[in-house]
Amino acid sequence: GTALCFVLASRHAGERVPSALTLFSVGVLLAAGQLAYAGEPVRFRPVAPALWALSGVDGTDATRALLDAALPQLPLTTLNSVVSVCHLAKQLAPEAKVTPR
Repeated sequence: GTALCFVLASRHAGERVPSALTLFSVGVLLAAGQLAYAGEPVRFRPVAPALWALSGVDGTDATRALLDAALPQLPLTTLNSVVSVCHLAKQLAPEAKVTPR
């Protein structure tokens, strides 16, 4: 509700709305509509997904996940952060000269 009010208010103010906020609001509306269509009551209560998502996980699974998924992701994440910071710096201060050390 709050996100939708923000989207509507900022549309009238002439400001741009972040696309992530718009997508989130649309997703919440679609989920609420789907629940209403299914006849399920909408209950807002805290949920701890980590309790059921990690049940049955042992050390072997954690090691395999670290080696197969997390470790190969590190170079890509580092490269993306360096490239995005360089691009942002060039956009914000195009006149600044940067010399390598």
